[in-house]
Amino acid sequence: MKKLAFCIYFIFLIVAISAQDRINLFNNEIDVYIYENKWSPNPIMEKRISLTNEKMRIYNKNYSEKHEEYPITWEIINKNYFITFNYTGVNFGNNVSHGIKKYLVLSRVVLIGDRQYSDYIALYDNNNELVMEVSRFDKRMGDFTISATSELKENSITYTASNLFDTSHLTPWVEGVNGNGVGEKITQTIGYNDSAKTYYLIISNGFVNNNKPYLYEYNNRVKAVKIYPDDKVNDFVIINIEDTPNIQCIEFIFKGYCRKSMTIEIMEVYPGSHYDDTCINYLEINGY
Repeated sequence: MKKLAFCIYFIFLIVAISAQDRINLFNNEIDVYIYENKWSPNPIMEKRISLTNEKMRIYNKNYSEKHEEYPITWEIINKNYFITFNYTGVNFGNNVSHGIKKYLVLSRVVLIGDRQYSDYIALYDNNNELVMEVSRFDKRMGDFTISATSELKENSITYTASNLFDTSHLTPWVEGVNGNGVGEKITQTIGYNDSAKTYYLIISNGFVNNNKPYLYEYNNRVKAVKIYPDDKVNDFVIINIEDTPNIQCIEFIFKGYCRKSMTIEIMEVYPGSHYDDTCINYLEINGY
């Protein structure tokens, strides 16, 4: 009986801790704006979304306009965050029908003082299609291309490096070599000399999928990467990546200027529970 009582207490404690973690993640409103363009000094209220533990508010065009508000339920499944609610409005556009929706949420939450804020939120439907993306990140400028030293091919699907730049649909890049992918490289190239002093690695880790959230933990995720410019392998930084599908924005600095490419080399991975393929949902480097 004592063992049973202890087990019940232990299970209750785990549930209570998990519920508390979920509550604390969104204990304040999270507001996200987008800019009219990169050079605009002030945000234009084209879109705004607010998420709390209990509700979602969606604004359009102007904050003073009437917003849509929905009670929501949060779930965390295999480190992926989901909201469920009954959609009855118009702010998701004409292509989204009314009814019960369960959307996968990708976000970046930062703590400023005692309040939480977000500069990125994206919602994906059960077809893994983007429903709404609201971001304060500057969009890439110039003629960007991205390539990788390998890509996994499975039947008719190739998990190409071009998937790394695409937020419209949840499809990852997956390395295609034997083993866990350590040593594989991704190269982001631009069509001009980049003279930025400060850079940011923006990444969503792992295999992210609305219908199959277990694929995140089934597959490898990136744990650490080496980044170097223009094949200058001795001028590098090592960046540690958290084990989460949510957006991470990590600042780093190089010496010198005039770079036309950045290479990201996988140094270490979080091992998957079923497969030895390393996956990245989204990745880009921005400079300022």
